[in-house]
Amino acid sequence: PALSLFDTVLMRLIALGGVRVELVAPYLPDTTTYLAQAVQLSDERLTNPEFRHYLFETISAVIRCQTRIQPLQLDFIETSFLPIFSALLRRESLDLLPYAVQIVTLLVETRPSSLPDVYME
Repeated sequence: PALSLFDTVLMRLIALGGVRVELVAPYLPDTTTYLAQAVQLSDERLTNPEFRHYLFETISAVIRCQTRIQPLQLDFIETSFLPIFSALLRRESLDLLPYAVQIVTLLVETRPSSLPDVYME
């Protein structure tokens, strides 16, 4: 089947995992925002499990990359994703729940200090 533009962009982001981090660093905040919007859309409209898997793999890669070179971006990442994941938990979105839990775990493990209030909401 033909890939949508969104699928193509996502595949390219995954491929960037092998690129030097310094080259992609300027684009990571915008990428984080884009991926957060994609999670919201995927919960409502997308039924392709393979796409969902790669979406969350990409989110994990972006988080690892961004927090390694710009540790202060962790707050931005958390405020981008945690409200979305909270909504998934409240709606009991079973398809995305395991992925959301993995991302939250990654964020908690990445945080060098105590958890901010955004985790308690």
